Amino acid sequence: MGHVTDALCDLPFAATRGVAKAAAEASALLPRVETAERENFTALNKLKQLFIRNRPASELSVSRLLKEWRFEHVHHSTAIEGNPLPYPTVRAFLETRLVSGAPQHFDAYLEVLGTDEAL
Repeated sequence: MGHVTDALCDLPFAATRGVAKAAAEASALLPRVETAERENFTALNKLKQLFIRNRPASELSVSRLLKEWRFEHVHHSTAIEGNPLPYPTVRAFLETRLVSGAPQHFDAYLEVLGTDEAL
């Protein structure tokens, strides 16, 4: 048999091997993602503690700090996925739940809303 015929006969095996390789890569990546998330939340908690220790913290100021972090987190998380909305637009949408201008990126607004709800 020729090389092309051999490759076509082994196509199901190659496809299965590709899925197994992708699954192995994903499971190898998972601890790194979990560590990054843990570090992110650890940094946020340290920032909050520093903020509380160095300033007379009111409930309003801590709430405001967490709100700011949330806006940035949602913006960056969706931007990683290719969301075209800039930070000011994301922030305004999360604060008011109103779409500014013509909703040409309706999917992007839904993605921002979904990420915010998940967070």
